[in-house]
Amino acid sequence: MGSLPDKALARRLKAWIVRRGGHRSLRATAKAAGIFPTVLGDWIRGRRKPRREPFLSVLDRLGIPRRDFLAFFASARPICKFCRRPVGTSTWHLLRNRGTIPADVAHRACRTSAREAWRMVRCIECSHTLFLSPTRIRQLRWKREINGQMFRRCGTCDRRRRAHPRRLWEGILVKQDPTVDVESLLNDYQSGHRSARREVRKRLSAHLLSIKPKGWHIGHAVRRPRLAMSRVVRARLRMRFGICPLCGLVLYGATPSRPSTCFHRPCWRLFTKSWPYRRWRGSRTRQTTAAFPWPAVARGRGRPKDLQNLHRRYELLMRRAAPESLGGRSGYELAAASGVSQRAVAKGLISFVEMLPGAWDLVFQGKPTGNWRRSNDARQRLFPLPAVWRDRGELVRRLIAMGMSEQDASGLAGVSLPIVQSILFSKKPA
Repeated sequence: MGSLPDKALARRLKAWIVRRGGHRSLRATAKAAGIFPTVLGDWIRGRRKPRREPFLSVLDRLGIPRRDFLAFFASARPICKFCRRPVGTSTWHLLRNRGTIPADVAHRACRTSAREAWRMVRCIECSHTLFLSPTRIRQLRWKREINGQMFRRCGTCDRRRRAHPRRLWEGILVKQDPTVDVESLLNDYQSGHRSARREVRKRLSAHLLSIKPKGWHIGHAVRRPRLAMSRVVRARLRMRFGICPLCGLVLYGATPSRPSTCFHRPCWRLFTKSWPYRRWRGSRTRQTTAAFPWPAVARGRGRPKDLQNLHRRYELLMRRAAPESLGGRSGYELAAASGVSQRAVAKGLISFVEMLPGAWDLVFQGKPTGNWRRSNDARQRLFPLPAVWRDRGELVRRLIAMGMSEQDASGLAGVSLPIVQSILFSKKPA
């Protein structure tokens, strides 16, 4: 800041503005330049020294050539020779106090980047491109240089490749004999060479015999977990998803004619101790007709939850969490099949996960030895619960206030018992 010497810049700027003659007033000129009228007036009157970059951008907006004003900014901050941006304030003060300004000034980060010579690395299976340093390139698990161009596999392609059958075969063949050229062997297998097909089938059969459980031919073998997960992913469930009226979380198998199926087990045990339920139960024993006393549910923000949306979002969650070999699909494929955007699919999945309790056994309830046990184990392997992404302190306080035990509230909300106790002892937020 400070006044300009001889006010030469101010006179030249005023002369150019008058020469252009495109604006009748100072306010109109400042509006065209994109700055405040007081700032432009201080520049013209010589009361304020402009900074280099904002002043040059104003000249460009007004159509005034820069060459007549560059001499007034000869003592501006030096420019980095790599990124062409001025150095920082502290660096500029340090160089100015030393008295000598080197010609090749550069930022430390720019100098390091130029020294390491970053390279463009493309995905070998898709069009994804990144600029990586040699240090990051050396850390890649898989990379290949073809005709001077570096290739890698992006995260999406790498996950798809790991779930592909060929990837599984590569792991099996390398584990059996590390000296075998697995890639050429599988290429010959896909090309149809008989010897390669015979060799691959022989090795895969030997691997299957080594991992085959005892008693598989008499029906006493251990259930294959991948087969169970694939059946869970491809299963077509009935639209019987519901929301527990006591805690507001998701469960399956809700039938309004059987009120106990519309509650989680801890919620049902708690509700059966309430006075409205006991009064309704007493009226039933006296053989009088009375409506079931459903708990009053507080109206939340947004529209009410559609049960059909819950069913569709559950199916999307299973297909999104499963690998491709078990019937899983990417977010792009799910969005294309549903006729919506990927953002809508992601928001639907997040809202469904936020409504899940702490375990799949609370969503699909049944006997411990029933049909849901194995399918719940498969769901837990696909998408582990609890998956709490938001604070459930208010839910824990409400359940404890209604009389639920800390253990039941911990399992239902999906938070650990110490966290439940810390929530109870902490002050309630205003």
